[in-house]
Amino acid sequence: MKIDVYDNFLSNEEINRLDKILWNSSFTLNGYTSKMVDKMDREWSLSKTVEKDDRNYEFYKKIEERIINLLSVENNYTCYRNHINANKFGDVLNLHTDHDIIKGLSPLTALIYGNKEWKINWGGETIFSDGEEIIKSVIPKPGRLLVFDATILHTGRVPSPSFPHFRYTVVYNLISEIKEKTII
Repeated sequence: MKIDVYDNFLSNEEINRLDKILWNSSFTLNGYTSKMVDKMDREWSLSKTVEKDDRNYEFYKKIEERIINLLSVENNYTCYRNHINANKFGDVLNLHTDHDIIKGLSPLTALIYGNKEWKINWGGETIFSDGEEIIKSVIPKPGRLLVFDATILHTGRVPSPSFPHFRYTVVYNLISEIKEKTII
């Protein structure tokens, strides 16, 4: 099970630029019902897909290239989706996976924490679960890159009431064909 944390992935200059970009971005409210029947099992959050016409597209693309270069030692990864999440106290976020399991493909999620400041008492951690227990928790430290197997159950926790703003994450969904190991 791959869950890797890379601290200081972004420089202080990049963190400040990303924070400024995110503060000035417009987001759409997503309210959707998951596959469960219970009408209360609804997730409400703000999100935005990064499109080519976004004036900051090149900035996001450079980060994507660095992530792919970091991860493509064993597999050749391609980003098939890039989006941004903005969550605050009171939002409802549920456990989910980022990709259906497809035979022969290796899906990863690469997540960058976008706030230029974060205190541990503000919460907002990303948790991973086996469906019954939390198996790992990662604090949203500025400039931190979190890379994990997209088939692992996870969710971002909302910030505490003491953090009056949004918790930002920039998400890159990656996929690669699994290379067969040759035995000589």
